[in-house]
Amino acid sequence: MGSVQKKIALLGSGNFAWQLYEFFRAGDVPLAYHYSRNTAGFSDFIPRESTLQCTELHPLLEAEVIILAISDPALSELSSRLQDMDRLLIHTSGPKSMEVLQGNRRGVFYIPQTMTKGRKIDAAGLRVCLEADDKKDMVWLEHLCSSLGLESIRMDSEKRKHLHLSAVFANNFTNQMYAAAEEWMTRNELPFDLLHPLIRETADKAIELGPRQSQTGPAARGDLGSVRKQIKMLKDIRLRRLYRHLSRFIFESRGKDI
Repeated sequence: MGSVQKKIALLGSGNFAWQLYEFFRAGDVPLAYHYSRNTAGFSDFIPRESTLQCTELHPLLEAEVIILAISDPALSELSSRLQDMDRLLIHTSGPKSMEVLQGNRRGVFYIPQTMTKGRKIDAAGLRVCLEADDKKDMVWLEHLCSSLGLESIRMDSEKRKHLHLSAVFANNFTNQMYAAAEEWMTRNELPFDLLHPLIRETADKAIELGPRQSQTGPAARGDLGSVRKQIKMLKDIRLRRLYRHLSRFIFESRGKDI
């Protein structure tokens, strides 16, 4: 189990599958099969002579390890068609437990990172959250991570669900705030790149100082006058409600009342 020299199959053609495929390619780790529901799914992937592209599941029955980098609702049904006594099935989902996989040997390979096709991510510093039914499979997964240049950490499904929820706040919701800022800048004929240094410094401070210690702004200062003025500026009811709710959250997190 100390070697990654197994017939590995990757299922999926989305953002995570693309990045994982690139990790395999950059690490020169063999990937025997790559499955997509249709040939169009392969258009963003650089072909490898050692990897068979397929749109049917039957070639994958020769694989020893199958990584299902697919949508959460499809995990149970697809894994039930691929399960085998001696085959390791792995999903890449954050919120889904390992038990969603239909099979005797199961594992999880989850990376808490935002991924987009065409935008390569440096493997250095990334940690993969691993889970497996069998100790030998866990050791193999750790060796696979090492071969891909990735760090790893063992984490059960319950802990991983909480990590994923935290990631939604840290990434998805935060990015939507950037979108709201960009929308407001555009409406008022201001270039969004004026905020680029602010966005970078905010992220850097959150990491270096901690989010609570680096919080600034009128709500953090308890400046109700500025908060009320800015609420009046917002004619869009969606943004007004959002501003008011977030300001109240900041106030209450500091033991104050708005």
